[in-house]
Amino acid sequence: MLVALALCSGCASISVKSSHYSSGQILLLPPRDLVQKGIPHPKGVGSGKIFQEHLRQNFLNTPFKVVTTDSNAFGATEIAAKDKVLKEAKSLNTDYCLQVVLGEFLNAAPMTFRPDHASVESAIMYNVATGDTVWELLEPLYLEKGNPGNHLVLLNKHARTITKSILKNMK
Repeated sequence: MLVALALCSGCASISVKSSHYSSGQILLLPPRDLVQKGIPHPKGVGSGKIFQEHLRQNFLNTPFKVVTTDSNAFGATEIAAKDKVLKEAKSLNTDYCLQVVLGEFLNAAPMTFRPDHASVESAIMYNVATGDTVWELLEPLYLEKGNPGNHLVLLNKHARTITKSILKNMK
């Protein structure tokens, strides 16, 4: 029983809504940084960039090619409107656009015995040609770990979960 528990620790259950999509090129927008109580926090700065790189790495050697944008119109502190997102994706000639919003986090102080945690508030992938949603996270993802270290290690687990779901739901 302990072995089964150990194997499942860190597993994330994921609830998504998806429709028909196939392989192609994805514009991966800069994810919003992790926040505390809904507002930017100094320890969350740069987390969106780290998460974006984890996602990019997880899509390597899959049927999807991931591109990013250098546009100053997108940043780590705001959530871009759908029309702005689709306009950028069209300008880069991509098939899909993936927009991820990181949520709440805690990097608990050492020896407090409180767990670190990090969440993904939302994630949505659009078909650029139609503007339709083809994959969407239906509820936030939440992961926690013990206190040693920091919360950033949870970002790669979230990236793997999202990538696996997008690949699994491809039709």
